Amino acid sequence: MFLLDHQAPKLRKIDDVFGATDGRTAIRYHYGGEGIYVMRPYDPSFLWMFSMVNRVKDMTPSNAREVMTQTHLILDGFVKNETNARIFGLNKCATSVTMPLALTKSFYDGDDVKFESLEQFKGTKDLLLKFLDKFESDLLADVNDLHIYLLEKKRGYDIETLLHDIDDTLPADDRSLLSRFARDNMQEAGTCWLFDRYTACGYHMARAVEEVARRYYELVTGKPTHYKDRNDEWRDKSLAQCAGELQDVLNKFPDEDEAGLLSLIVPTIRQFCRIYRDPLSHADPKLKELKSSDAEIAFGHAITGISTMLEDVRTGGPHFKWTVTI
Repeated sequence: MFLLDHQAPKLRKIDDVFGATDGRTAIRYHYGGEGIYVMRPYDPSFLWMFSMVNRVKDMTPSNAREVMTQTHLILDGFVKNETNARIFGLNKCATSVTMPLALTKSFYDGDDVKFESLEQFKGTKDLLLKFLDKFESDLLADVNDLHIYLLEKKRGYDIETLLHDIDDTLPADDRSLLSRFARDNMQEAGTCWLFDRYTACGYHMARAVEEVARRYYELVTGKPTHYKDRNDEWRDKSLAQCAGELQDVLNKFPDEDEAGLLSLIVPTIRQFCRIYRDPLSHADPKLKELKSSDAEIAFGHAITGISTMLEDVRTGGPHFKWTVTI
């Protein structure tokens, strides 16, 4: 489970968010200018507190002090927990918990509390159950106000891979060749896919493919992708331009097999460019958004294309102007 938590910029600095993470928290910017959203794993284990009611129901005069003390400790620890109070909200139950805490405090403090009669014990027990019932109702109301998502694996990729360990989608030998930019966009694509943001998934995978393709282009042609146009302005070659010039390289080989995997890479780049990169980048009305199956295909297509380019770099061949020492 994952909790989407809104943080106003005046309440929490972005450095504080990063500093408080353990590598399992992702930052999501809110483009409306009202702050950021922090997505973190959500531990619902506190719900075991509901078992308190059953324990209190079974309470007898002989174990009343033990049950009352444990109930007080659990409730007091819950409301004083900074994470529960600050991140999860819990506004309603924070108020309703005061009554059961007050009722159990004397037992927790070690006072010599004795029930004068069985009727007094039953009355105290019924009152505590009434307070706990109110607390549970308010706790459930607070939990229902949280934005909690239950993530499911996609196409055989488990949640950890798509959310944190995107490198696992590539062969181990290829991972060191991947740039930080490409890796970050692949990871973002995996996260978007998990949260059913299908068009965003395709967009970020397209950015990753373009980054790898540009680096691959430079190694094959020996030319930088950053260039000055006729207006003397600096630009970067598009994915389509890279594909076109790589095709020119391929055409120079009488036997395409001599050019390693280039004969597979060029059509792959062109297809990805035509189907995803250009429409997603230029808001093509014919492709307003990707569907679930589209994102699945785009993700798999991109992984295959990236893996093929990285494998060709590792293997090398006469079609490379530059070589990489691995």
